[in-house]
Amino acid sequence: MSEQGRSNRRAHDRIRKHFTSSVRTLTGDKAGAWMLVFVRNVSAGGVLYNAEFPVRVGEPLELRIDMLSGRDPISCTGRVVRCRPIEGYPLFETAVQFHRIEESDKAYLDRLAQLLKESADRKERP
Repeated sequence: MSEQGRSNRRAHDRIRKHFTSSVRTLTGDKAGAWMLVFVRNVSAGGVLYNAEFPVRVGEPLELRIDMLSGRDPISCTGRVVRCRPIEGYPLFETAVQFHRIEESDKAYLDRLAQLLKESADRKERP
């Protein structure tokens, strides 16, 4: 499926901003330990990040997403929907769907995504 087709299925626009955040598993031998991850994109529905460790699909996670925007970090929980190795790197691409996130945080992410999209659209116009 094309990128256009995939993006049309999404309930929330993505924010393609790279930054670090923290995650921790809620079960298993690493439960409770915060680990640093590199966020590739985030939306009001979930986050895609790269990490040095794999996580099982279905694994519940707690996340602290600090977008360095001057507001408090977003604290939420989610479940891993995809985790796969990145060829040629000792990293794993991990997609997480948010499970519990404050409505105000969802609204903030939706609004920020919309503003960034509008800004990009303006730059593309002659």
